[in-house]
Amino acid sequence: ADAAVAFALLNQAYAAHFGRDMCVTSGYRTYAQQAALRRQKPGLAAPAGSSEHGYGLAVDLCGGVESAGEPYWWLRENAPAYGFD
Repeated sequence: ADAAVAFALLNQAYAAHFGRDMCVTSGYRTYAQQAALRRQKPGLAAPAGSSEHGYGLAVDLCGGVESAGEPYWWLRENAPAYGFD
């Protein structure tokens, strides 16, 4: 719950700066979902039971933040204030 609240606050700051919410492709995953993803993408997805997604501590972002543009650098600078790296 703490991570969700922190992410919501980070998203509010992001939206205030960029005029849009952050693009999220994935958040919490059950053990079964993580195991299935690991089978689909063995070199990319962590083993089930060891993923930060399974603990509700990770989100996968899209919409430009994954490349070295302004949204990426804004998050690099501001995310730590909300507990994210």
